[in-house]
Amino acid sequence: MTDATLEPIALPAGADEWLAFAGDRADAHLDRAEALIASLKGDPSSDALALLRRFDEAEFALASALHAAELISESHPLEAVREAAEARIERGSAIATGISIDRELWQVFDAADVSGLDDGAARRYEDLMRDFRRGGVALEEAQRERVRLLHERDTELGLTFSRNIRDGKREIRVRQERLAGLPQD
Repeated sequence: MTDATLEPIALPAGADEWLAFAGDRADAHLDRAEALIASLKGDPSSDALALLRRFDEAEFALASALHAAELISESHPLEAVREAAEARIERGSAIATGISIDRELWQVFDAADVSGLDDGAARRYEDLMRDFRRGGVALEEAQRERVRLLHERDTELGLTFSRNIRDGKREIRVRQERLAGLPQD
């Protein structure tokens, strides 16, 4: 049995197709991540392993969207395609931040019966609960909102920084005689 998510990605051939690829493909993964998180909260199971598997699927979908969007936003020659990818980075980052401060989701995992987990799954569970704590899930509502705003600002600044590096046109002028002894290239 093969997993379609592990198949090589067929890249678009034409410029027009890239815009849809940068948007639609990422949106499909982000929608899947949101649906999986909603299913965890809407139909919580006491089976910790089943919860972890669904959560890992959501994280995989989120990462699939973000990694591709980050690559496209940095490397595609068309500005419209880069902008579409950046919009997906903003959306994906907001989803990731929302997960880290989502009390309802945290409570689902906190209530799970972890007694039957093997060592690997128990460690994954402990790491996830640690990540919730580090993300600020235990903070009061106003503080969690502040965390969300800080993450949003961090994403915005990161994209601006990347744009400045990518689009920067730094050059220096040197008289030809000062280049004597250097290779032609």
